[in-house]
Amino acid sequence: LFLFYVDVLFTFYFMLSAFSLILGIKNEDRKYLILSGLFGALAFLTKIVGVFLFMALALVFIYGLLKVKKDFRKLLKIYSLPLIVAFILVAPFLIRNLVYYETPLCTAPLDTSKCDASSYTPKYSFSKIVEDVGTNVGFLRFGMSDYIRFAYGNIWFVGISFIGGIFLLWKKYQTNVLMGILILVLLILFARLFDARTEDVARWTLGWSPIIATIGAIYLSELYSFLTKYHKYLGTIVIIIVIFFGYSSLTQKLTVMSSVKKFSPLFFEACDWVKENLPKDIIITTVWGHHTTYNCQRTVAPNLADFQLSNDVEFIREVAKETGITHIFVQKFSIRNDPLQEGYTIDFVRLLEAHPEDFIKLYENGLDLEQCIQQGGCDGSIIYEINSTI
Repeated sequence: LFLFYVDVLFTFYFMLSAFSLILGIKNEDRKYLILSGLFGALAFLTKIVGVFLFMALALVFIYGLLKVKKDFRKLLKIYSLPLIVAFILVAPFLIRNLVYYETPLCTAPLDTSKCDASSYTPKYSFSKIVEDVGTNVGFLRFGMSDYIRFAYGNIWFVGISFIGGIFLLWKKYQTNVLMGILILVLLILFARLFDARTEDVARWTLGWSPIIATIGAIYLSELYSFLTKYHKYLGTIVIIIVIFFGYSSLTQKLTVMSSVKKFSPLFFEACDWVKENLPKDIIITTVWGHHTTYNCQRTVAPNLADFQLSNDVEFIREVAKETGITHIFVQKFSIRNDPLQEGYTIDFVRLLEAHPEDFIKLYENGLDLEQCIQQGGCDGSIIYEINSTI
């Protein structure tokens, strides 16, 4: 499932745009510049962080004026082409947002007050989204060395090859200034993400992974050429090293992701029951929104803090009526002691159980709720219908 994340598609478009731009600028080839604008627009439409590509383009343009000292009109002709292509493709999306939401983008620091499709204003809010463990902690708390291992692989292999590649770019491949500028833009993005979760930082910066890999490959390629000068088979050492670290990093990642991405079989069983027994016009509130939308094929509302934190049955019923929510889908493996946006508090679930006339239990699988709580969690699901007739 993780192979279908939007970040993978963003990385693909980002890579194509960046490398097309390098070829277009180096060879002054309009074909690659047009492709760069095309893929840059697709990267931006896939994930807003794609806008940093155009920041890199602006920096390269400034570099050209200050260092290369080419004719201004010629520079403008080269660097404006991908921007024009990208703007033509992105403009309809921006105009649509202006018409519907009165802002070109529904993201900070722009005004996003009219971007919410619901007019409901919550009374309560969660202090945390998830527990502060593993990659859910802040980027600074996680540590730079651990982050490099998490995001890129072996710290020595990645670090040495990347630093060596940067040195070679500076000394030998000065025409590829764009590579260095893309890394500078990455550092600017890192500076803005210091307070973010480690996992989010890795996702937002994933588009730069091919750039980092290419810079490391430049160093390894030069090392291979250097060794083969002394013996034609000596360069094989470099190939063996690359294969070893590449394979070890891949197997480690696949082992971790295979355990992370295994999902509850009883969740899918519950969704099968929903598809067969509940009307199609219901609205379900749940923590696992995307999973429920896809597998249960029903409209899903987010996990509301007003439901979990109010501890007031009448208030919950009022909120449900105002938002149109008809059912509550609880996954037992997400029951927690602390109030989290991606979880259900024990008190909230017990409140639902204590008022069967207000919250009608339609379906349950897995262990009994109290058994599940006593053993610290279990697989299973409960579906409640909010009684609207009272």
